[in-house]
Amino acid sequence: MPVMLEPQHGKQWIEAGSPDTAKLLLPIGDGKLHIYPVSTQVNNPRYVRRDCIEEIETDS
Repeated sequence: MPVMLEPQHGKQWIEAGSPDTAKLLLPIGDGKLHIYPVSTQVNNPRYVRRDCIEEIETDS
């Protein structure tokens, strides 16, 4: 599972010896992520165009 950090916490995360590092493992706040459907081309490692991450229309 990836860790999503606020920009101001990056240095603290990289300095992994910090005793407060575990305190950064919190759920991401509401409104921080935008989830949308994308083309199945995103699953093809040979497809290198940026349009594979553009939002697409769906039937639902």
